[in-house]
Amino acid sequence: MSDMVTIPRDEYERLREAAEDLEDILAYDRAKADLAAGRAELVPAEFADRIIDGESPCASIVTCED
Repeated sequence: MSDMVTIPRDEYERLREAAEDLEDILAYDRAKADLAAGRAELVPAEFADRIIDGESPCASIVTCED
């Protein structure tokens, strides 16, 4: 038999938002740990912006390294 709990909608929404916030915090902590351990690298905003704007990633790398 399954236990059931009933709570007010506003309490449910508050708990759901808190769970989403916790997921975001844990993702941030993992990313920071990966950077600190050398398992991840940052991409310069200039490079990312150029690719987002449609420039070839290869062309972006060549001009960013100059």
